[in-house]
Amino acid sequence: MSVKQIAVFIENKTGRLYDVCNLLAQNNINLAAVTIADSSDFGIFRALTSDIDKSVEVLKNAGFVTKVNEILAVDVANKPGALADVLEILDKQNINVNYMYSFADENRRAIMLIKVDDIPKTVEILRTNNFNLVEKPLA
Repeated sequence: MSVKQIAVFIENKTGRLYDVCNLLAQNNINLAAVTIADSSDFGIFRALTSDIDKSVEVLKNAGFVTKVNEILAVDVANKPGALADVLEILDKQNINVNYMYSFADENRRAIMLIKVDDIPKTVEILRTNNFNLVEKPLA
């Protein structure tokens, strides 16, 4: 029904993003999708990785603050207006999207990664409206 993402709090200074990505690479952890939100002092690096548990272990051991949370991976047609269709359904059902990011999979499908407060309700709404959710590992 949902997928796990890792969130890593990073100081907003030169080299810290490299440190995170390099640690993951050294431990043979692949990144499928990444987004970064920043402020003047820190950033939040969110990612889908090939091994969430190992990602947490490696990064925590290196002193990074991490959190794992559940998000939805929605298979959206890779064409103009497809995302608007998903968001319209959610809006009509009063579902707030906290944040989202996306990537294209190996078949060039658009996968929207969406964070909402009520995952079970959102899953039901999306399935009722014939949207496919991706549940398999994505990295």
